[in-house]
Amino acid sequence: SSSQPAMYDSANYTAVKISFNKSDKRIAGLLTTPSFLQRYPTTGVNTNRKRAAGILRSLLCKDMVAAIPVPKDGVDENKKLALVGEGHYTEQDLINHTKKANIHGDNPECNKCHKQLDPIGGVFNLSPFSLSKYPSSGALTYYNSKGEFVNKPVTGAGELADLISQEDDYYSCQISSFWKWTYGENSLLNPKMEVELIQTFKNLGQKPKDFIKYLVSKKEFYTPTKY
Repeated sequence: SSSQPAMYDSANYTAVKISFNKSDKRIAGLLTTPSFLQRYPTTGVNTNRKRAAGILRSLLCKDMVAAIPVPKDGVDENKKLALVGEGHYTEQDLINHTKKANIHGDNPECNKCHKQLDPIGGVFNLSPFSLSKYPSSGALTYYNSKGEFVNKPVTGAGELADLISQEDDYYSCQISSFWKWTYGENSLLNPKMEVELIQTFKNLGQKPKDFIKYLVSKKEFYTPTKY
């Protein structure tokens, strides 16, 4: 949607409605709201990888876990910094981490993740704390459910979100999530039903509220599970 929720003038507490051109490459709905940028903070260490991981997890059901080995003698400070957000770090901590970066980068498992995270994070390079006036270049990069590496260049978060919403993995991920939220974590979604639900989701214009109404109207929602 081109419209955004009303924002508030902190001095007068009055609502100010704002809107954007639908073709604005910077705007990607939820992904470019202040709450998203604050929930997934970026630093000189994670350089938007935390945001990229959040997008992969939420929209494509791809969990990205840091592959930094923990030494036998205790907690690895390098890993703590990579998982920034769990503590407070000084400028010197960040400098020391940067010096160790090559160790992390030489790990094949790390490279496999960075190959996916870094290009996606690129669309936020100009928006560390708030939305930039200009779109930033990046790419939709991930290994899909077929094992294929998807690499599609984009300019801005808007283009990124648009491409993601057309991916088969996106549909499967969203349908699976909605199904679990509605029917429970232990409820099985068979392949035939998934195909049907994906088509319904598309027919409803990918609108979550309309799709949930459809899910709760199905007879399965009112039929007790047989044990």
